[in-house]
Amino acid sequence: MLKYGLKKNTNELLHIDSDYVKNGVKCDCICPECKDSLVAKNRGEFKEHHFAHHSRPETEKCRMTQLHLVAQDFFFNSKKFIIPEVLFEHKSEGLTYPETSTVINSAQKEYRVDRYSADVFLCTDHTDIAIEVCVTHENEEEKTAYYCDNKIPSIEYDLSSYLNLSIDDAIKDLKESKVPYKWLYEWCRESLIQEFEKKLKKEIERVKRIRLKNATNYSYSLIKNKEIDLPPLNEKFKTEVNGRLFHGSFTFYKGGVKKISKVVHINTSNEYFLLKGTHGPREIWIVLLLVDYIPEFIENLKGSIIVRNTPASSNEGFTIRKVKYDNLIKKIESKRLDFFQECSKETKKIDSAKAVLKIINQHVDLYLKEEEKFSYKNYRIWKRWMENQKLFKSTASMPNPKIPQPLKCVRIYPSLWVFDTWKILSLSYLAEIIDSYPLNENISLYEIFEKLAQVTNRRFSR
Repeated sequence: MLKYGLKKNTNELLHIDSDYVKNGVKCDCICPECKDSLVAKNRGEFKEHHFAHHSRPETEKCRMTQLHLVAQDFFFNSKKFIIPEVLFEHKSEGLTYPETSTVINSAQKEYRVDRYSADVFLCTDHTDIAIEVCVTHENEEEKTAYYCDNKIPSIEYDLSSYLNLSIDDAIKDLKESKVPYKWLYEWCRESLIQEFEKKLKKEIERVKRIRLKNATNYSYSLIKNKEIDLPPLNEKFKTEVNGRLFHGSFTFYKGGVKKISKVVHINTSNEYFLLKGTHGPREIWIVLLLVDYIPEFIENLKGSIIVRNTPASSNEGFTIRKVKYDNLIKKIESKRLDFFQECSKETKKIDSAKAVLKIINQHVDLYLKEEEKFSYKNYRIWKRWMENQKLFKSTASMPNPKIPQPLKCVRIYPSLWVFDTWKILSLSYLAEIIDSYPLNENISLYEIFEKLAQVTNRRFSR
């Protein structure tokens, strides 16, 4: 439903209830989008006053253009402007500036900014600011980049959610500063950054002074007492073998306070204190950092080295940043190699176990599917053997021997079934051989299978 139309001769945006809008076709207004003549319906007492198209249907585009023009008109005709709250991140810190009311000194629609056009351009007591109105499409990236590159304060109001609402709702929320918005370039961005950088610089200088003092005192104590607190050395290894991730944690030195022959100061810069400790033929570098990073020069030092973070307050202690003990390098590398080899062996064991388990499961599945077939495999041979050994005699009531319970498949333990590999006859021979040994006598597996080979005329080699 349209509540606004353009006056034909002046292109002025008029509300349906404006004193300048006559009823019917005499309103002399057109649709802002399709340019069709409008019919003003503003005399009714029960139906909501609105414009109707004269010869074309009203479309969504007509309502979109109405919403866009009404928003433009709102900012253009306002005497005051509420500059929204500013909030953005700089160097991982949130910088903010509260919502601010300002007086509008002048306003222009479709204001040219180089090759671009701002929907409305306001000149206020606080700043000049470009206003963009979004109904269906956000501000194009190139235009936004131009605003940012040239530090032009600019803001975009998102009215897309008002398309299916009354135009009066949009105007009400514009007046109450409830329409969603986003800054394209914050009006106070530069001043907030400058203020932040100024405070940051002061803080850095303050921290440097404290660190310098703490490093000086620590160095003096080292030189005087000739004692070094050697930190523990722990290494974590990680490797991947055939898709399996292995982790290992090892301690190569437990740490402790060490008395040494001498500690001397080597150098001081804006970034670090450098000292060297000696004990007989051994030397160790001691670095006290004054900054939050390790300088390249320190990274390239040869030999043993301890790098400590110097505290930025008197309530904190020195913390370890890096440790390298020259005499442990080979040991660490050897342990690393051993770790990788053990991981490879472990992987092979796991893979082998999985392969065996797969075969076992296949045999179990095979037996469970063909239980009848395998349950009585070689049964006749076993029956004859039982009869030859006078362990069974066929009768009318029991023509065949029953399979002993230990040789049956127990369904709760199907993986213990052995008929796919062993014949019942072989198991019977084994039972007979074992039974021939006296009680409490040790039995050699090799001897058992040697005797089984002799009985069955088969050879078993070592």
